[in-house]
Amino acid sequence: MGNKWMAVYGQYVVLLLIFFIILVAVMLFVNRRTAAQRRDIEEKQRYTLRFLDKLKPFSGIDYNMNYILDILAAIIPGGDYYAYLYDENHGNYMLKVVRVKNDQFKAIAPSYSGLVPYNKKDFNPPLKLIPENTEKNVSIVKEAGLPFIQVVLQEKKAILRIGPQNKITKQQGKMLAFLAEALKNPVDILLQAEKL
Repeated sequence: MGNKWMAVYGQYVVLLLIFFIILVAVMLFVNRRTAAQRRDIEEKQRYTLRFLDKLKPFSGIDYNMNYILDILAAIIPGGDYYAYLYDENHGNYMLKVVRVKNDQFKAIAPSYSGLVPYNKKDFNPPLKLIPENTEKNVSIVKEAGLPFIQVVLQEKKAILRIGPQNKITKQQGKMLAFLAEALKNPVDILLQAEKL
């Protein structure tokens, strides 16, 4: 009788031990996840505060949109950056600011093949965009057969494009969606200041 009781009691102890190990593992996982979410929120706040600190509505839309493209370059390095603003008179988006990656003047150096690298034909962005594919804040669109990351700012006041580039990470997508939301009012203020 004593051995049976010890065997049953031992099983309960083992089950309780396994339960506590699982409970500790879940608590550690949740703690890590909340810490990562906290860091993500703090990073978003830093971006917003840094942006709002340098926003100068009366310096002109070109200056401020150029700064917004700088923020995009910090989130997604590489590629070229384009800012289009909505033109109410014509009902489409007009190209306002362009930032191009300039690797045109690289020094020619000896290579193993002895060949100068082939440069593809430069992409000339369209001067205007027809308002389509603007349902999502962040998406991949094709222009002249090339993929671009497109960020539609809230209320469809502006479109930012990065590319040619066809992939973004989940974290970059979240940051771009946050940027689109954070720029909702500042872009509206910039457009109003431009009309003055």
